Amino acid sequence: MKYVLDALRDIYRKVGFNLIGVASAEEYDAKAPPGAPRLREVLPEASTVFLVGNGGSAFWSHYKAFLRENPEFERGRADPFDDYTALVLSEGEKLLRGAGFNTRSIYPFVREKVWFSFQHMAVLAGLGQIGKHGVLIHPEYGPWISFRGALLTDIPFSLLTGSGAPFGPSNRDFDPCTGCPAPCMTACPGSAVTTTGFHLSRCVETKLVHAACRWTCLARFHCVYGVQHRFHEAELKLHARFTPEHAREVSSHLSKSKPD
Repeated sequence: MKYVLDALRDIYRKVGFNLIGVASAEEYDAKAPPGAPRLREVLPEASTVFLVGNGGSAFWSHYKAFLRENPEFERGRADPFDDYTALVLSEGEKLLRGAGFNTRSIYPFVREKVWFSFQHMAVLAGLGQIGKHGVLIHPEYGPWISFRGALLTDIPFSLLTGSGAPFGPSNRDFDPCTGCPAPCMTACPGSAVTTTGFHLSRCVETKLVHAACRWTCLARFHCVYGVQHRFHEAELKLHARFTPEHAREVSSHLSKSKPD
């Protein structure tokens, strides 16, 4: 098992995925927010979910280097960044399947049409806590993290708990917002960030009318954590882009969830 986990870590770290966490599929399904699908609807025998992402611009740098070496990759693709992500994630899926484990990849892309809560997965995996601004905050990278996909597998989660988190320390006790002056609250032009939490519907409404919010999140930008790891401008625009298609998808998601 250790060999497989080490190989999985090496595959992803080589391309800039410096955040990998492990969570229980059963715990996620029990705690997933209203309207979110359950992991075992995708893979009934799932026991473990490996969450894969990056802090800072590590993965972005590898992606840009890949494009310089393979300029034809972007041609004719609507979302080359997502396609590259899927290409890289598939290597881990092949590894686990080759080791005899049932495995299925899932992604947070809009085109997937099925929205799992990757932020809640990350909390369960000990990779941070959701801040007042609605974005996951990592102790080192702050809100400048992106979870690009996850691997569902039938590897028994109980086999991974004895040695702690195989891919790094757990941050399930991390409390980023208590005592913080919360500049994120005053930075948000839509008052989506409040003392009681984050209001997604207000955020969506603001993005539709406030031009700056379509390409960034001002509340995220003013978070006091991980300032030195802020995404590059081009990367930020790609992650934070908000189109009418996004609005329709979010509105559909909201209609299935409890009002905020």
